[in-house]
Amino acid sequence: MGPMRKLSRRTFVRAAIGATAANAFMLSISVPANTTATVFVPAPSAGHVTESGIAAASRTAVRFLRCEDGQAVYEVQSSTWLFQASL
Repeated sequence: MGPMRKLSRRTFVRAAIGATAANAFMLSISVPANTTATVFVPAPSAGHVTESGIAAASRTAVRFLRCEDGQAVYEVQSSTWLFQASL
């Protein structure tokens, strides 16, 4: 996967950023058990964001928080997530 960010002595979040063939932003993130993460996805609105090919807003473990500076902001529970956004 990609670079890790150390949150404590035992907790790591893994993330990888890329682009699809259709020139869409792609973010893969793994959130460890018993934690949540705030995810910023560059998108003009939440309607432009999918998670594993399904509208992010329809996922029960993905909570839309707000749009901020051209990014849709979500809170996610522990799991592995694949966000995509059309740019």
